[in-house]
Amino acid sequence: MSFKKIGTILKPFGLEGRLLIRLENVDTDFLCSLKNVYWGHGSTAEEVSEISSLSIHPQKIILGLEQVADRHKAEQLRQANLFVPAEIVPEPEDPQAGYAQYIGYGIRDRQGHFLGKILRIESWPAQDMLIVQYGEDEKMIPLTDNFLVDILEDRQEFIMDLPEGLLDED
Repeated sequence: MSFKKIGTILKPFGLEGRLLIRLENVDTDFLCSLKNVYWGHGSTAEEVSEISSLSIHPQKIILGLEQVADRHKAEQLRQANLFVPAEIVPEPEDPQAGYAQYIGYGIRDRQGHFLGKILRIESWPAQDMLIVQYGEDEKMIPLTDNFLVDILEDRQEFIMDLPEGLLDED
């Protein structure tokens, strides 16, 4: 069986063994459809775990696995990769469709200050989210008409009017 990487376990979350994760190549709807997920510390799946809980928030995704009941076990999974069987992963959309063409674009505020670079765009149930490299951190910015002022195709930049504090530390 071949596997496809769908994300990374970033770190433990809380004391009960839950995990803070980052998705890649799939959206949260796909993650919600899963009963099991495979994980491994390299490029191959090492073990399968049943998903016990899933909590999706604007700034984070928290995953619970049946076999991970405490923080100590969760700590052992830090930076592990998440996999699923390749045949169940939906086919990627046409790269010219949707927002894929905007990956790598810069983001500037109305005053022209550079805020970061778009790493990926995720579809969330409420709205699409820009995942932006902001300094050394990744930040999420809701992709809404209220924030998006203009897209400068020739400069590969988004001009955004973000509320004060949106990019501040959590």
